[in-house]
Amino acid sequence: MPKLLACLEAADDRVLWEAHGHPNTIGGIVFHILEHVRRFTERLVHPGVSFDRGIEGYFPNRRIPADELIAEIGKTFRDFQEAIARTPPENVDWHSLLHLMEHTGYHLGQIVDRTRRLTGREFRFCRRGIDEKALRKLVEEELADANQPGL
Repeated sequence: MPKLLACLEAADDRVLWEAHGHPNTIGGIVFHILEHVRRFTERLVHPGVSFDRGIEGYFPNRRIPADELIAEIGKTFRDFQEAIARTPPENVDWHSLLHLMEHTGYHLGQIVDRTRRLTGREFRFCRRGIDEKALRKLVEEELADANQPGL
């Protein structure tokens, strides 16, 4: 999430919602990611739920301001965190979770690359402490906090 939020904070409406020669907008890619996360969360909360169709072509161009998109990201990921924290590990579909992580990483790479090219911003994530080691530490801390009684 830190990389995604950094991109959205650097982007204006033109960067987010114009396709710039690509089939999908940056904002549409974000909504695609969020739909994957929502569906995974729904399967955690309601095991066995099925969806009428896939989301291979789901890249909506909703043209909402970046701050609203950021708020929607926050809510979607909070819902995901709550659901995964409540789900016993033996009830998690680990293959689907790994697919979600890989798929999200792929689309995050698209978002970072396009935002960098369209804004001229060099994010230098590693220099800012947003590398794999730092991200792992964040995840481990969040997991430890989630497993503390009363939190």
